[in-house]
This record gives sequence, C-alpha cells and structure tokens, in this order.
Amino acid sequence: QGVLSIVRLSTLLDQLRSYGFVALGVILVLVLILVVPTENGSLPIRGKFPFNTTVNPMHNVAFVMQAGGVATAMAAIMGMDGMTNAFGRYLTVQMMILDSNYRHCETKWPWGRIYSVVQKCKDSEAEIQNFIPFSEEEIIDKSDSFVRRFKICIKHHQRLIGIVDRINAVFGSSFFFQLCASSSIICFAGFQAAL
Repeated sequence: QGVLSIVRLSTLLDQLRSYGFVALGVILVLVLILVVPTENGSLPIRGKFPFNTTVNPMHNVAFVMQAGGVATAMAAIMGMDGMTNAFGRYLTVQMMILDSNYRHCETKWPWGRIYSVVQKCKDSEAEIQNFIPFSEEEIIDKSDSFVRRFKICIKHHQRLIGIVDRINAVFGSSFFFQLCASSSIICFAGFQAAL
C-alpha cells in the first residue's frame, strides 16, 4: 500500500508539473506571436530575410516561419524537460523504495519494527512497512537474511547509480546547450525590449 501511494503522489505531481509547463509554453508562444506589435511590416522577432518582409504576402510568409520556429523550439524544450521529469519521477520512486528496503533489511532486529511504528503514527498510508523486492528472483529465493537483503539493496543502489550516469551521459551536453540557448534568448529578448 505504501508503494502505491508513493507512485500515485509522484504521478499526480508530475502531471501537475507537465500540464502547468505545457500551459506556460503555449501562453509564451501565443504572447510572442500575437501580442508583440508588428506595425509598419515589422516581425515579432528581428531577422533578415532574402526578400522584402514589409509587403503583405512575404510578410505573412516570414511571420509563419517565425511562428513555426518559436513553436518548434518550445515543443523541443517541453519534450526534453518532460523526459527528464519522467526519468526523475521514475528514479525518485525507486530511491524511496530502496530507502525503505535499507531500513527493513533486518528480519529479526527490533529497530526496524520500532522505526516503522514511529513512521506509522505520522502517515500510515504513505509509509512502506516491509522489504519490497525489485524482481521475481528476489521473491522466489527463500533464504531470507540480513546479508541477502543488504546485498539486494546494494545491487539495486548500484543499478540506480548506473541509470543516473547513463542519463547524464545522454542528456548532459544537450541540456547544457539548451541552458545556453535559453539564456541567450532571454538576454536577446530583454535587449530587444529595451530598444
């Protein structure tokens, strides 16, 4: 029951974060495209084109190109951030289960039960009350002991460290470039607004 409540709460928070981020992204795109004044044939974002953007058909083409670029960039940012939020949620839930498993390694020592009783007084629904196996092989093995449980915890801790390292290797540089691009866009937009 504790695992299900942790998963439900984590999923709810992730959905709220995702919906809020999508709403914010849509609002930002609409404000940039629709609210920024475009009098005298100017465009929402300053740019140079190989054609005259002040006349009506070419102005519309340039406007659609800029709107598409802004929408595509926002979709890419939301996609990358959504993936990292999903990975974060996945890893957080597993770390919470692993934390509980470390506390419940001992099968006979009373401190594990005392800690569970103290935590039960706070929130009995959200607290995991026993050792949770991560795979079927861990359920089938009947030789239950502190050493076995502790080795299982260490194995899964190393597995989670490996997952985090692989996520950092895949997304680290792209997030660095995204941070640089976002910072430069914010600076350029502020500079443009100041002019």
